[in-house]
Amino acid sequence: MLGILFKFFSKYIVKDIKNVYILFSSLLSDKNKEHIRKFACESFASLIRKGHQTRFSEIIKQVFKQLLEFLGLEDLSHLVEESLLQMLTSMATHTVQNHCVAVQETFSDILVELISEIQCSENKDDKIKHLTCILRLLHFWILFKNGKLITPENKLTNVAVLLSGLKDLPTYCMTSVVELISSIMLNDCLKLPIDKVKTIISQVSA
Repeated sequence: MLGILFKFFSKYIVKDIKNVYILFSSLLSDKNKEHIRKFACESFASLIRKGHQTRFSEIIKQVFKQLLEFLGLEDLSHLVEESLLQMLTSMATHTVQNHCVAVQETFSDILVELISEIQCSENKDDKIKHLTCILRLLHFWILFKNGKLITPENKLTNVAVLLSGLKDLPTYCMTSVVELISSIMLNDCLKLPIDKVKTIISQVSA
C-alpha cells in the first residue's frame, strides 16, 4: 500500500524533493527495521526512473544533485551515503549506458564545484570529507558492470585531471582519488587521450 501511495504522489513529491528527503531520512535510521530502510532507499530510486524502462526521468539532475549535496551535512552524511548507494545500485541494475549521461554529468558538475571550493578555501576539512563521499559513490558507479555504464565525455575527463592536481589532501581522500583514477584507466571507460593520461600521472606522482 505504501508503495502504491508513493507512486501516486511522486509527481507532487519531486516538486519539494529537498524537504521530502529530510522527512524520509528518518526512515533510514538504524532504529528502523531493514525492510523500512530499503523502502526509503528504493522509493527515491523510483522517483528518477520512468516506469520499468531503462531511462531516467527528466528530474534526475535536480533530484540527484540535491541528494549529493546532502552528503555535506555532517549529521546526515552516513545515512545519505547509505541511501544513495542503494539508489545507485537500483539505478545501475535497470539501465544501460546511453541513458546514464545525466547521472555522469551530475557527478561531474558537483565534483568540479567542490574541487574549486577546496582550492579556494582555507577551512576545507568538511568539503574534503564531502568530496571523499562523492568519490566513493562515483567509484561504485564506475565499477558497476566494469565501467560499461560510463560514456566517454569531456566533463568527467576534466574531473579526473582536476582531481589529480589537488594537493595536500589527507590520506583517506587521496586514497579515494587514486582508486577512482585507477579504475577509470583500468576499465578504459573514458578513452582518455594520451596527453591527459600523462598529465594525470605526472600530477599524482608530483
